[in-house]
Amino acid sequence: MLLDRSSLCLRSCYCLLVYAFLAICLHSPFAASVVVPHSNCYSIDNNSRLVDFTDWIGHVLILEGKDGDFVVRFCKDVEFRSQMGYVDFGRFTTSSYFVAGSGSVDFVQGFHSGDLMNCEHTFDKMGRTAQVNIICGNCLSGWCKGEFGCICSVIYDSSKCRVLIEISISCTNGSSRVFESFTIGFHPRSWEVVYNGLTQIGFEKLHREYSFGTDQTQVSLYLTSISALAGLVGKPSFKPR
Repeated sequence: MLLDRSSLCLRSCYCLLVYAFLAICLHSPFAASVVVPHSNCYSIDNNSRLVDFTDWIGHVLILEGKDGDFVVRFCKDVEFRSQMGYVDFGRFTTSSYFVAGSGSVDFVQGFHSGDLMNCEHTFDKMGRTAQVNIICGNCLSGWCKGEFGCICSVIYDSSKCRVLIEISISCTNGSSRVFESFTIGFHPRSWEVVYNGLTQIGFEKLHREYSFGTDQTQVSLYLTSISALAGLVGKPSFKPR
């Protein structure tokens, strides 16, 4: 739904977007926008707060077993390691695989496109997959061994082409709140400056390399949001340079 539109008259000049422009007037306690992390290892929790796990990328959690060890490399991949070799249960590739959880689970990560052997006919032919349920704090059993966290449990499905893992780690409380579903961009250039409440990389501060020249006499600024949140958006302000 289009909430508002303003036009910037440009005559063969550079339009530079500054962060002050993104301070849209919102009639709510939500931040107008939060700078998107420089990795895809982040999530937005159930309180609409951005939680950045970038420092956790590649951190290893191991559950030792008599037949082999189950290993989660945070925001990397999920494996079963034994003397027979490694079994790959998928890799973490995009931020869409990292979402807020529910109930006792704080976050959920999805890992896809693992080994195909005996799993060629799985859903969408994606091979083995894994779901990692993240608990901020101790395991539900109350036991956790590890400096940074641990694997609480591992449950295989009947075909062993999918595995459900529960891990326990220390989580931060999150940074500023994100105005989810809120998007700012240019038309007809169609650059997203803020997407889903996150200021896109390159627009968090003044960068001449992110400017653009144009012979157009008008460039329209658009703001979009779902109708349920439309009333939170006030009159925008901008500053061309």
